[in-house]
Amino acid sequence: MDTGHILRKLRVPAGWVFFIMVVFFGSIRTLWPLTLVIAGEAIRTAASGIIKKNEELACGGIYRFVRHPLYFGSFLIAAGFCAAFGTLPIWIYFLIFFPATYISTIRQEERFLAEKFPLEYNFYRRHVPAFFPLFFRRFTGCTVPVSFSIVRCFQNGELINWLVIAATAGALFIKTFLTSTRSI
Repeated sequence: MDTGHILRKLRVPAGWVFFIMVVFFGSIRTLWPLTLVIAGEAIRTAASGIIKKNEELACGGIYRFVRHPLYFGSFLIAAGFCAAFGTLPIWIYFLIFFPATYISTIRQEERFLAEKFPLEYNFYRRHVPAFFPLFFRRFTGCTVPVSFSIVRCFQNGELINWLVIAATAGALFIKTFLTSTRSI
């Protein structure tokens, strides 16, 4: 049994469980971390509008700074929700499931890209960090033309992410409002 395969399959369901936990257990602590949530989704949107999954190597745009901007964006979103609304169970869940599912996913994706684009990807991998971007240094060796497409962004599912984020934050604001009006 391949544990990595199981963890990769759990990535999306674990994300849904995370958002449900945030709504169920969370309460508004502070709002500044929502900037992390917005920045994370902006990074995901920028990446989703560029990537042509399994067709060509994405190495331009946001991919000039980090090889896995979708996953980094997801990290910022989850960390932002934890900091803004998180309680101990939410933080524990995030600290266990995020690395467990994403490390396995990144490793598998790296193997796939190295096989599919052997020369280009190995060169790209040597110059661009995997997860934490280096915004002060950008990769200039990309030969693939970069064009952002909002249609591609929606085809890659980013509208759903925006809606889940809005629904989660909205539910927490409503929950907080209802809780505070009951105590008056």
